[in-house]
Amino acid sequence: MLAASLALAFGQHSFPVMFLVPTATPILALSANVLPQHIEACLKAGMNDHIGKPINLKELLFKIAWWTTDEARDSAKESSLAALIS
Repeated sequence: MLAASLALAFGQHSFPVMFLVPTATPILALSANVLPQHIEACLKAGMNDHIGKPINLKELLFKIAWWTTDEARDSAKESSLAALIS
């Protein structure tokens, strides 16, 4: 309802997309670049995880499920804070 109300207030074409995307949306890199330095670059760029191509459907579904649980988000927040402190 809130998104619809905001869309009406801003007009559908000028509605800021950022209001539709939750801030905790995980970002999974899908890339043929699977060397450790490539994966590290994805993670340093702010992505949460990496999946190499060709895509393994079981791995993709597992990582989506893992990153969309409350426990995963809490764990990621804790590790991010630990990285900032160290």
